[in-house]
This record gives sequence, structure tokens and C-alpha cells, in this order.
Amino acid sequence: MADTMKPYINNALNLKFREQPRKTNMALLKCYNYEPYPEDDEAAAEEETSLIKAGYMTPSRVSKLPVSDVSEAKRAHSLGKVHEENCRMQLAHESYTFAIEFDSSNHQYYIDRATLLHKVGKHGDAMKDLLSIEEGARTLEVIKLGGKILTSLGAYTKAEQWLRSSLKSEDEEIFYLFQVARTKRLYQPLNTSRWPVKVRFTEETGKGMFAEKKVPIGETLFRDTSVISAQTIDSAKVSPACAQCSRSLLRPEDYFQSKWLELSERQKEIINTHWPVIKISPCLHCNREKYCGKLCLDAAWRQHHQFLCPAKNPAAGPLYDFCEKGENICPGKWNSIFSPMILARLWSSMVSVAKLAMFDEMLEAPSAENWNVAGMPYKGFVSSGTNGYAQTVPEMVQMMANIFKNTEAVLEITDEEFERRYYQVACNAQSFSSTLYASLIFGTFMSRILNNDKDGKEMEDILQDMKPPTDQVFGGLFQFQSCLNHSCAKNVDVIDCQFTANLAGIEVQATRLIEVDEEVTTSYVDTSLPRSTRRAWLQRAYNFVCNCKRCRFEGDDGSVCCQCHAKPLPPVKWFKACGRCLRAWYCSPTCQKKHWKAGHKDICVDPKKPQIPSPAATAVPTLDANDDLAKDLLHEPDVFEDIIADRDSMDDFGEEFATKVKITEVPAEIEKCTPDAEKATAKVEEVTAHAKDVTAETKEVIEEGGKSSTENGEHTAKVKEVTEDSQEPTAKVTEVIEASQEPSAVNGEHTA
Repeated sequence: MADTMKPYINNALNLKFREQPRKTNMALLKCYNYEPYPEDDEAAAEEETSLIKAGYMTPSRVSKLPVSDVSEAKRAHSLGKVHEENCRMQLAHESYTFAIEFDSSNHQYYIDRATLLHKVGKHGDAMKDLLSIEEGARTLEVIKLGGKILTSLGAYTKAEQWLRSSLKSEDEEIFYLFQVARTKRLYQPLNTSRWPVKVRFTEETGKGMFAEKKVPIGETLFRDTSVISAQTIDSAKVSPACAQCSRSLLRPEDYFQSKWLELSERQKEIINTHWPVIKISPCLHCNREKYCGKLCLDAAWRQHHQFLCPAKNPAAGPLYDFCEKGENICPGKWNSIFSPMILARLWSSMVSVAKLAMFDEMLEAPSAENWNVAGMPYKGFVSSGTNGYAQTVPEMVQMMANIFKNTEAVLEITDEEFERRYYQVACNAQSFSSTLYASLIFGTFMSRILNNDKDGKEMEDILQDMKPPTDQVFGGLFQFQSCLNHSCAKNVDVIDCQFTANLAGIEVQATRLIEVDEEVTTSYVDTSLPRSTRRAWLQRAYNFVCNCKRCRFEGDDGSVCCQCHAKPLPPVKWFKACGRCLRAWYCSPTCQKKHWKAGHKDICVDPKKPQIPSPAATAVPTLDANDDLAKDLLHEPDVFEDIIADRDSMDDFGEEFATKVKITEVPAEIEKCTPDAEKATAKVEEVTAHAKDVTAETKEVIEEGGKSSTENGEHTAKVKEVTEDSQEPTAKVTEVIEASQEPSAVNGEHTA
């Protein structure tokens, strides 16, 4: 017995066994999904088979003594408790075992020994102890412990099933443990990928993403592609783009709008000559959706447009009419920044999968399991919001209900279904677009025409009034990016990313050094706003009050001291602000110093000082000879394949899902662009070789200059004297800088 426990004792000594107060709450926990997934039974059976092979699914064998002695069992159990509290795990295990041998009918002895075994890492033996308790006699304590043990064994589906039976108890810890298991299960592909991040479920913030290693500024943490997307209403009105891949389709007539008719034929000819070639493939049936080519047209049709095409489903016509008006706020219909089209596409993608399953199983209508499978890609997105939103936009609810009454697989859009999906989009949508921006097309045009002296002179008057266009903006749901929690002092930027010519996504990059185990956070609102405004927006849009480090160490105004929370007494009406950030107020220098050391120094930033953008955020995309994205902008194929492999393993329910269909067809399209990109690459190599020759000549000149400088010793000596004299003022400047690290709000030197 002693030998089997030794490898685990040292690890156990480092653990904190006493439970800390829980920080989660039921309101947060109930935002997550607890429904079973279609593959649960099969996955649970596989996990159980593995556990049986390991010998963990059989009750513990107990050597019962000939005579039961309850009093002796109690004494041994009490002694075990003392040993455990003093971290004498080996002796505690022996005492619990004696208690069980003296009185095997007492379930508490099995529970305490299982708890001990779980603490020291003997999860399999701990599970065997719990299985020794009859199913009908298992209390909430047993259910919680069993969920922890199964999660530690990697049997996440079994852990969910074990815990699900007790969700009706409304016990907060049961809900928490369930989400811990589900998060590990859902995000296992990302957690085992080469990206330096993992998704975990924590007591403080629920689901979140954490760094597995130190991540320096500018490094990519991960890339992601959207499950579903649609262009925002206001963007679609001024910046046309491919409805599937989000690349800009800005043509001269779109840019000039009504002024296009006022131009002469010669001016139009010049503009068309230098404007990048924009190919548009509209829907062959309704002409209401525009695409960059047949590849995107076919992919969109399979994924969603077959049910939203007004020519095939007239009930979808009013939805297109509404979106084309470009109004975000319309009483009774809509009042959100994202387009209702993304909701329609979400439901259409579900109908597409359910329809295929229905035909495959030769059913008259999709079964509940078919709909469950169809909704799989969206089950990981949190849905949080107040009830009753559907009643504020009844016309939109009815519009959606009418659309999906006419589909081959009828989907009923109730108020509950509408609100659930609406809040999923509202809480998780991320803005993005293809890196073939409208401004890139415009910039290419301006560059070409300005480099042509004749045409540039003819268009001189018109060019003076031309301004860059508004870039296209799409909203999308990203499975990995949606795990990023908010912080007003974020440590990453989410930027646009291009995987292939027809597949855009996002890239998450570090804006500062991120330490090991530090949470990766982004910002949901404009962080230049005051704390009170930021919190108000977050409360309204995301239903939570931000308590990040920046919000904890900033104030709302000078009416309260940020350290001691005192209020000013007459004649003082307003406390003085921090001299650097102007976002914290203090009643005295003492309070300011305490607050500075407590954490304000970590978030204190001069608002007038420009922030250094991350390298990728400043990268300028280019076009190749065919007016397409340059090949060097696209990411390596192996990175792209890793993303798709991760996505497939997370929602592997067949090739019918259109997102996967469109991805598998992309490489053929890329090959068409390859020869032109290779020519451009060859030209770059020639320029690079020439630059190397120039560099070599420059080095020779420098070396000759060095020799002449050596010969002129008097000049060198004078330079040394000047350098030595400059050391003293430099040291003084350093002292001043160090002294000013702690800004003063009271002495008036740095106060705004």
C-alpha cells in the first residue's frame, strides 16, 4: 500500500485542498449550452470501453474483516481525516482503507478515500471507489466527485452524462463542472494544436483562452475562419463586396455613384483603363446577390442561398428589400449594427444540413436528431440577453418565420428560437473582411493613373476631389475567436487575414508580451471612452459589468478618490487627476502612491502618446498582375490545412456542410493565379539581387572611409572628446526620466 502511494505524495503536498469560495454565478453558467450532442452515445461508449480496458469501471475490491466493528471504523476514519489535513497522504489512505474493511456499508468512507485518491492523481482507483456505491445511493457529493474524476481521466462525454442527471438540482458546482468537461471536449483540437493557447473554463470568467507559453509582441496566437457571415447593413450600402468571400467588388460606377453620369466618355474610358478588373457573378435566378466568381456562387448556393433566393422563395424578398435600404434602426423591424441576413443564413445552413439528412434517411421531414446535427456548429456560442427582445422586432420575427415555412425542410422560427440565435450573434459576432479592400482597389487605380502623365493630366481636376472609399465590413461567427473574453486593457488585436484567394478570416496577434497562463483578451468596445461609458455599453450590449484591471484602477470622475473612496470636502469640489492618464483621481499624494503600487501603474497610459500598432495591422496588401491579391499575402497551405482539420474534428457531421464544401474546392482556383504570382516573385528576386550588389558597393565605400578616418587621428580624438562630454548630460536625463515614472496628481507639475 505504501509503495503505491509514494509517487503521488510529493505532488499532493503542493496542492491546496481547501475549497476556495466560488466566483461563478448561475446567471453566467446558464448562458451556456447543456443539451446532449448527437454523437454523445457513441463517444461515451468509446470512452467507457477505454476505461474498462484500464480496469477503472469495476467497484473496488474490499477485504472485509470477519467481524464488523463500527466503532473501530469510525476511529480509523477520524484518524484518516487528521492525516489528510496534515498532508500525510500515505497514512490517510491506510486509515480510510481500515475504516472500509471494518464497516463496508458506510458510503462516506468510500467517498473520502476516493477524494484522497483523486487529489494525489490516482483517478482510476478513485472512480472504482465511487462505483462501489449503488447508483440509487449516490448523493450530490458523489456526482460532483465523479464528474471531476471522469474529466481528469479524459472521459469528457462520460463526465457530462454523469453530471447531467443532477442539473435539475440547480446546484452551481454541478453546472460549473459540466462546463469544464464540455469546454475541454469541444476545444480539444485547438488545445492540442501548435498554437500557443488553450481554452479553459474558469470560475472567474467562464470560458476563456489562456497562453501556454510566453508570447512576444507581434506574434500570432491563432487564426480562424467564420462558420457563417454576412455584410453589415451600412457597409453593403456604400461598399459592394462578394457575399461569400467578402472581397471588394468596387467598380468605378459604385465609387462615383451619381457623378459617373456627369463624366465624359473620354474620362470614363481613362478610368476604366486604369481601374483594376472587377469580375462579378450575380445569382443566376434573383440577381440580388453578387459574387466574385462561380466558386463563391456555388458555395453560397449550397450553404444558404438556395433557401434565401427570392426567385425560389418569394418570402425572402422583403428581407432583401429591408437590407438594401441600409437602415440599422427601424422600429418594429431591427435595431442592431449587424445585418439580419446573418441570422437568415445561419438558419439556412441548418436547413441545408437537415434537408440532406432527411433525404438520406428517406424521411418526410427532418427528425429531432437531424436538427440537432444541423445546429452543431453553433452550439459553442454563448447566448446571453434579456427575455422579450423578439417582441421589440415582431415584423422581423414574422419575416423570418415566413421564409422558413417555405423551405423543403420546414424550420419553425418561434420567439424563443429567434432570441436564442439573435443573442448568439449579438454576443459573438466579429467584424472582418477579405484583405482585398475597396481602398486597395482605389489605391491601385490612383497609383496607375498618376504614373501615366498623359491620362493623369487629363484627369487632374477630377483626381483632386477623389477620396478613398469606405472598406467593406462583414460580421461573422468564429468558433475559436468567440472564446476571447473582454478587457479594457486588452493584450491582442484581431486583424483581417487571408487564407486563400477565396477564403478570408481573422488573425489574433499579441499587442504586448503575454505571460504563461495569462488570459488572452480583446476589447468589445472603444477603449478610449471613459470607464462609465464603457461599462454602460458593455452592460447594454453584453449583459455584464466590466471589472478588468483597468476598470478596477481607473475612476469615473474627480468626485471620489480612487484609493480610499473619500469624497471632497468644501472648499475642494474636485480631486486632482493622475498627470499621465487623467483617468484616476486622488485626495492626497499618499493615496496616489498606494494606488500606483497596487496596480494603477500597469494600466496608466498617456492618451496623447500614439500607440505602436502591431506589425500585421500595418501591413499593406498588394495586387498581382491579374488585379488579384498577391500570392505572398496568402498564408502557407499547411497552416490552412491545420485550421480546417481543427474545424472538422470539432463539428464533423459530413461534407454536406457548405463551409467545408467551399474549402475543398479552393485550390483549383488558386492554381490559375500561380503563374502570374511566380512572375511577380521573379521580378522581386531580380530587384533583391540588384540591391545586394548596391549594398556590397556601399560597404566598400564605408571601409575606405574608415581607413581615411583612421589616418586623420586629430579628427577622431575630437570626436572622442565630444562623446565623453555628452555622457554627463545623458546620465542626468536618465535620472530625470526615472524620477518621473510615478506621475504626481497633487504637486501640480503633471496635473492636467
